[in-house]
Amino acid sequence: SGWVDSFSVYGTCPGSVVRGVHWGSLTLLFTQADTDFWSGGVPHFFAYYYTNTPPDLMTSEGLSLGMTLADLEAIYGGSDLVTGEADLVPGETFWSYKQASWTGLWGYAGGLDPTAPVSSINGGRGCGE
Repeated sequence: SGWVDSFSVYGTCPGSVVRGVHWGSLTLLFTQADTDFWSGGVPHFFAYYYTNTPPDLMTSEGLSLGMTLADLEAIYGGSDLVTGEADLVPGETFWSYKQASWTGLWGYAGGLDPTAPVSSINGGRGCGE
């Protein structure tokens, strides 16, 4: 995208500018603001969004799009995994893993049932509405 205003198609992002790099349905976001990953003033990667396909990617633990909430629980289960109804999309599930520091993962699934498919895998704080 080049460097664009931080209030952009990506939402309201940290700092005054943001840059998006796209590869298929994977979007990498860069900023020059303070984030959990780096101090401000230096352009750096701070978040990503991955929805749909291609490219066909997976986390280092083996989670990929289309796997189920039951698969997510089997891979990341325990006290660090939180699931619940998505506030902005009724009927969808919001999930997060080690999100307290925003260095973990988060995303959405196509419902609340254990057989619902994971529809997005995201990382970092990202941009708000």
